[in-house]
Amino acid sequence: FFFLQTVKELEKAIVSSPLGLNPKLDGQRLVASIPALTKEHIQAMCKIVTKSSEVVKQSIRRARQKALETVKKAGSSLPKDEVKRLEKEVEELTKKFVKSAEDMCKSKEKEITQA
Repeated sequence: FFFLQTVKELEKAIVSSPLGLNPKLDGQRLVASIPALTKEHIQAMCKIVTKSSEVVKQSIRRARQKALETVKKAGSSLPKDEVKRLEKEVEELTKKFVKSAEDMCKSKEKEITQA
């Protein structure tokens, strides 16, 4: 029973995804025919990757904001130069992770377009 329920949930998730797939239950397997990639499919997949990258970058920026607020709150008990160092470190980490997200996005888009 648990297996069947899980498979049905997977089927529902695949159908509701932006991939446009329609899986069929074949005994104990869930089969989804993947159509040949057309220019439109490639563009749609690239849009999904770009949107996901933007969501990740927004999350990173929210984490930066929280970190800077934490540093500011602790600022009264820390020397001024330590506060500046921590703020700079938060900014550097933010830039590093945003660049990483952008690089992964470009890499995935390249992978999709060359498939």
